[in-house]
Amino acid sequence: MIKAEVSVVGTVMQAVQLKQSQQGSRFYSVTIETEVAQKEGGVRKVLIGVTAPMESPVGVERLVNVGQRVTLSGTLHFRKVQENLYMNMSAKAAAPVEETIPMGISGTLEMLGKLGSKMPEVRQGKNNKSFMNFSAFSGEGEGEARTYIWVRFVRFASEVETFFVPKALLLMKGTLELQYFKDSLSISCRVSEVAPYQKTDKDAPF
Repeated sequence: MIKAEVSVVGTVMQAVQLKQSQQGSRFYSVTIETEVAQKEGGVRKVLIGVTAPMESPVGVERLVNVGQRVTLSGTLHFRKVQENLYMNMSAKAAAPVEETIPMGISGTLEMLGKLGSKMPEVRQGKNNKSFMNFSAFSGEGEGEARTYIWVRFVRFASEVETFFVPKALLLMKGTLELQYFKDSLSISCRVSEVAPYQKTDKDAPF
């Protein structure tokens, strides 16, 4: 499980449309272009498909002007196709903003994931501040469509707790950080909370 609650500032690239799902529910759909930083410097343009239910459109239904600068808040979803990550958003609010407001994505990440095989180590950063890096993955989707998404974490801490063992199931929360390296989108998180998680029958397999 990966859940990102974010604010996005971007530009309307395809005017809002009213669509219908396979289950018969109607929803608004609009395509937004925003920017994500590149590790090599500069930014990369990225498209996000945004939806909102017709009965609760939260302002998405008014995004009819292509080229309009807008801000949206809601839940960001990551979808993996082969080795590429794409983003969709379930909007909770949408409104026009001034053209001077910079484009980008900011928010928080919550993830229930399994730790990799490499154990985290405490290192010394600037001003002798201790930190640790580790990676975890989460399974997304069902059946043959199931994929696994890795997230890199950084946590400021002076020691590694005993629950950090290879393949441990952890619940992690923190600040979302997105970056492109060459053509690949990577997800990172600056950790504010981490705790062991006891798997239940309702949890998806890892």
